[in-house]
Amino acid sequence: MEGFHLKRRAKIEVLSNRSEEILREMDKNLLAVVGPNAQQGSIPTFAPGSIQPIADFIEREILVRA
Repeated sequence: MEGFHLKRRAKIEVLSNRSEEILREMDKNLLAVVGPNAQQGSIPTFAPGSIQPIADFIEREILVRA
């Protein structure tokens, strides 16, 4: 885990093939999950190669707030 996971800021979690644990249960600031094994739930989920959909999501959810 990187050092910013405890900050109260919007986050998009990136899972690896080995990573199964998702912060979604613990972190109210988690906006989305990206990963090969990410399961659809209440938080938006993206496949690793979904660059345009992820960029569109960031623009809608984060940049419009700034």
